[in-house]
Amino acid sequence: MLDRYRLSSVHRLAPHLPAVQKRESVDDPVESINQSTITILATTVESIFSIVRHQSRGMAASTRRVAALAWHAIALSSCIYGFKSLDVLPEILGVDMNNEYGGALQFLTMCGLSVTTAAMSLALLLDITQGPEVLRWMKDLFMAASLPMETLITLLYWSIVAINKDLLMQPRKIMDPANPGQVLREESVSVPFSIDASMHAFPGVFLLVDFFAFSRPLPKSIPIVAVAGSVTVGYTRNIVPRRTSSRSTSGPNQRARHEGERQEDELMSVVPLRLRTHPMPCSVS
Repeated sequence: MLDRYRLSSVHRLAPHLPAVQKRESVDDPVESINQSTITILATTVESIFSIVRHQSRGMAASTRRVAALAWHAIALSSCIYGFKSLDVLPEILGVDMNNEYGGALQFLTMCGLSVTTAAMSLALLLDITQGPEVLRWMKDLFMAASLPMETLITLLYWSIVAINKDLLMQPRKIMDPANPGQVLREESVSVPFSIDASMHAFPGVFLLVDFFAFSRPLPKSIPIVAVAGSVTVGYTRNIVPRRTSSRSTSGPNQRARHEGERQEDELMSVVPLRLRTHPMPCSVS
């Protein structure tokens, strides 16, 4: 009877024997050492990969900084070239803008180029010196003002050029020196592509690439819509009305003087050149 009870007890414990053996094998000192070694190796490999990732990020940041420096230097050089081209434009266009109100800044193109030059100058300065936060804020402000303006200039200008270039630049009139006021012929104005692109294409491209590749997100303290709207309103309220008022007259004396100048210009345009240079002598009675 006792043997039968022992045998039944062994059968009842049989399903639990593998678990007991497995628990004993886990408590084996050799297995514990192996697991500790694997853990140490895994931690070491993870640390090595972490160091490599940090170094690659550092190299990427260094490469990005060099690329930004080169991009901003090229952009600033292009803007300076656009301003230097103003010296040859009067000869190409046949019109000296310095004699008009506002000079070159009466045109939205030159206003945009001026703001773009300021933005690229600050960006290049920040690339070199890693300046204070106030410089970054000023660069972001100029970026918010110039980016919408230059994008609009680029899209509008080249769209009109594709339709009809004469809508932007009227053909130059070649006058007859022997007959003042007489037009001999009209010649279409052709601006070199390097000058044209430095004013109407490259600034927008430089700003867009800088905005998406090298600039930080604009701070919330600079609302780009409000800044762009303020620039537009300021241009339309100051440049256009003053150009109109500079041509208008104020007071009877001013009106009389301008009317006299207008009549004199009309008279001199029809009087032959030889009569103006060699007037007829007066007869004495």
